Amino acid sequence: MSNNAQMGKTPAQILYDTNMAICANNREEMFVTVWLGILEISTGTHFDADIMKTVEEMRTELINEALSPFTNGKR
Repeated sequence: MSNNAQMGKTPAQILYDTNMAICANNREEMFVTVWLGILEISTGTHFDADIMKTVEEMRTELINEALSPFTNGKR
């Protein structure tokens, strides 16, 4: 993430690129909740972005995963 931030990317692009790198080797399919903010001190300008799964998204994924042996992956 630090390398991406130093390249002058937006917070959204930093998180996207970092997420893609993490997912490339994420066999356990774990996820991270992140908030990133960049403050330009000279102007007071602030930019931010986040990556989060809502509780509903996590619940739906867990239910689908639990039901998958019985539904053959169909919803």
